[in-house]
Amino acid sequence: MSEAARLLERAVIERGYEAGGIPILRVRPEYYHDVIGLFAGMEYMFISLSAIHWRDLFEVMVLLYSLEQGPVIISTFIRENEEIDSIVDVFPGAYLYEAEAYEMFGIVFRGNPGLRKHFTPPEVETPLRKEYELQETPIGGWRH
Repeated sequence: MSEAARLLERAVIERGYEAGGIPILRVRPEYYHDVIGLFAGMEYMFISLSAIHWRDLFEVMVLLYSLEQGPVIISTFIRENEEIDSIVDVFPGAYLYEAEAYEMFGIVFRGNPGLRKHFTPPEVETPLRKEYELQETPIGGWRH
């Protein structure tokens, strides 16, 4: 078994497909950086990084693209106050994407020197976190 196959065997929690048939690999957070590095070594290019707050977990998703293999999403989950390794040493273009995830969700990317306010005023804290209570409106719908 190759070193790459051993890494994926340890790292991958779930394999599946996102909308549009894009393959997704959900990996353990401690292997996130190594798996991204593995795909970079297979000539995948960085396209984007995004995050979602699922109330008790944060999901970090990286979209990569290979001219030969097509797209793949690498995803991992972390808990609040957990940090994740930055991938800017592998893909420098991830710098502002990680900074945005830090600013919008509070996700700390170890090794990214740009984790500061870039997009919102100083008084705005993590605006995309789902930390609000749902309240019923007079017409019976829900608002936050």
